[in-house]
Amino acid sequence: MDILERFHLALSYLEKSEEEQAGWERIRETEDFDHSQYDLIKSLYRRHVNQAKILTDTIRNSQTKSVPDLEEVLRDIDRKQRKLIKEISSGKLDPKQANRRNRTITKEQSRFEDILASARAISEAESTTDFGGRIELTFEEFEEKLEINDEESLVAAKPPREFRATNVAILVLLGVIAWAAWTYWDALGKASWETEVKDHKQFLHIRCTNTGEKSIRVYAPWPDGSTTLDMPQKLQRITFGILLYIREKGKPNFQLLPDSPGVWNRAGQPFDSTAPVIIRPGERLDIVLDVLELRKLGITIDAVKLEYTRYGGRKVDGHELRTP
Repeated sequence: MDILERFHLALSYLEKSEEEQAGWERIRETEDFDHSQYDLIKSLYRRHVNQAKILTDTIRNSQTKSVPDLEEVLRDIDRKQRKLIKEISSGKLDPKQANRRNRTITKEQSRFEDILASARAISEAESTTDFGGRIELTFEEFEEKLEINDEESLVAAKPPREFRATNVAILVLLGVIAWAAWTYWDALGKASWETEVKDHKQFLHIRCTNTGEKSIRVYAPWPDGSTTLDMPQKLQRITFGILLYIREKGKPNFQLLPDSPGVWNRAGQPFDSTAPVIIRPGERLDIVLDVLELRKLGITIDAVKLEYTRYGGRKVDGHELRTP
């Protein structure tokens, strides 16, 4: 369980504790309330609220304090990248060495960007709706998953009165399901893809436009061909990427090309980053695949296929091209 998932779980525990305590306090004013166990039940709810609050506050405070340090780490990585570019320009590094160092730097950058994104999400969160909704578990399940050990021996409290308004319960359940579905789909990033062939099939121009209301992340291409990189669930929903497949002459099937340095360009410059490109709402990413450069990899290529996918590999669009 990563820190974002743990905080989501702790915040769900806190909201459940506070909500049920408030509901119990309202029932206390009714005639059916059993006052004989008032102190016991009150202490039970108070314990859950306190445990959950301490845990959420601890996680939030630590993550909030980490943001400036993480930002400084990323600035340092950016300085390393600029230094590398200067060394490449001055001819101090051969292409293989430069590419290896660039991959190391960009992987490090991607990792710390994800950590920073989690820290900011936690520090800015107001409720579980910021994470797609509350996680519904029993108090015992929350304590078990969060590894909260309580040594107190509590007498089982009398269960609260159950209301048997079946029709109302069904309507509430349907409402919860509809809300959860809407929340999930609303949290997904949205993108449209366009592909254009230019210069006698030498270049494939790819454009990804953010058509949603949230920033999205695009790997161009997916690092090592992996569409299931380790990242928080919140980022998974807004992450896209490109998979590059080739078909060799004389062979019937396409095969994934996980490592393709030197064949991608962005804004007229080589683009071999393993970090995602952030695209804000309404903005776009333009990237070019140099088909002829693929031949320098020592493979006789008959066709190229691109798949534009969401995190996890679900294809949303693509393009196939026979090479000249």
